[in-house]
Amino acid sequence: MLCAVSAAVLGVGDPTAALIGRRWGRIKLVNGRSLEGSTAFVVVGGLGAAACMAAWQPSLGAGVIALAALAAGVGGALAELFSRRVDDNFSIPLAVLASTWTCLWFLT
Repeated sequence: MLCAVSAAVLGVGDPTAALIGRRWGRIKLVNGRSLEGSTAFVVVGGLGAAACMAAWQPSLGAGVIALAALAAGVGGALAELFSRRVDDNFSIPLAVLASTWTCLWFLT
């Protein structure tokens, strides 16, 4: 399930962040990223993670899924924000996997 969540967050969060950041990004952060793009990554990546977790493990419950999805979105957005030397297509899934696993470890 964690690998599927990582792929889902990368697949929907990264392109959405790029689209929103280039189109409406006004508040600049580090490495040419914008607050608007990073926020879009957290929201859309979190929704993708929640959908994936709900499909794979509905027994987790809505609260656990929501918190783990938020952790996945934030972890992926931070990895994208600070990826400079390492390709973000490699670092985002690893960060999502680590943040989601850690959150689920504490919650379950």
